[in-house]
Amino acid sequence: MVYVVRLSLFHPTLPRAEVLAVLEAMDSGFKELSFDGRYLRVEAEPEAARWLLDRCAYVKELSEELVSSDDIEGLFRKLSRDMLPNGMFSFAVEADKPVSRRFEPPLGDLIKGMTGWRVDLEKPDILFKLIRVDGLYVLAVSLGKVSFKDFYSREPKFRPVTHPSTMKPMLARCMVNLARVKPGDVVLDPFCGVGGILLEAGLVGCRVLGLDIAPKLVRGCLTNLR
Repeated sequence: MVYVVRLSLFHPTLPRAEVLAVLEAMDSGFKELSFDGRYLRVEAEPEAARWLLDRCAYVKELSEELVSSDDIEGLFRKLSRDMLPNGMFSFAVEADKPVSRRFEPPLGDLIKGMTGWRVDLEKPDILFKLIRVDGLYVLAVSLGKVSFKDFYSREPKFRPVTHPSTMKPMLARCMVNLARVKPGDVVLDPFCGVGGILLEAGLVGCRVLGLDIAPKLVRGCLTNLR
């Protein structure tokens, strides 16, 4: 399957590196197809791709590609009923910048004509994404967006014990992912401090071990991990 990953623009290289590291850990046969700074297009097994939503700190949205073309007219021509899910659903079409939103109504009309589905702009069963990736127009189905609320709730200021050197949760999660660990692997942090990296490693299913020269920080780490 081909997937389009919308990346955070937090950093010029870390978001892409994080996605590729998670895929490498979960699916050794994945392929990177294209990258333009904001979107990463990959071929991967469905189970591995869904890990991106669960694990990555710098992924904003994951979509499954249905059809692609070098031009928008070609994409409209290529789309066929057998590419769309069976059954009756509500749907919406959303064009991501830099694709013009003027393509949303005609694409919606085309899908509605093929399926008889109802348009629902508020809470659609299926959200179609019209995306441009490295010069290629892609029609995809959104599989979900990453909520950053959980990361924010784990900010150091909300923990029982904090320290000025503590890594923030999104960066700590990225570091864990760059290590290409799988659930059940052991993560050792020899300079654990109050546990910023170990906390994120535990949340992705790893077993964690921490060391630090300062006993006070080790006690703080244990408190935070509990």
